[in-house]
Amino acid sequence: MEMLLEFMRNKEQIRTLNLRKNKIGNEGAKLLAHFITHEDSTLLEVDLNRNRIEEDGAQELVDAIHKTIRIEKFHIGYGNLISSYLVNAFD
Repeated sequence: MEMLLEFMRNKEQIRTLNLRKNKIGNEGAKLLAHFITHEDSTLLEVDLNRNRIEEDGAQELVDAIHKTIRIEKFHIGYGNLISSYLVNAFD
């Protein structure tokens, strides 16, 4: 994840990030959440389905999405996580 985010820095043309089935886990989710909040300005869609993200990583991602407002589509679920917190997070 660190290498991917380093590559993505200052790339204004990246609008969609599909990381489905990549075993990202909580640490990767937290790195991505920090990137979304503090460094990214162009992402509009993020797909993280079927990764190994649990509650604490997911919560940081949801918080990052709420802070940026610009991300239109955010997919997360399957595997170890699909909690009522996430299901209701965007209601």
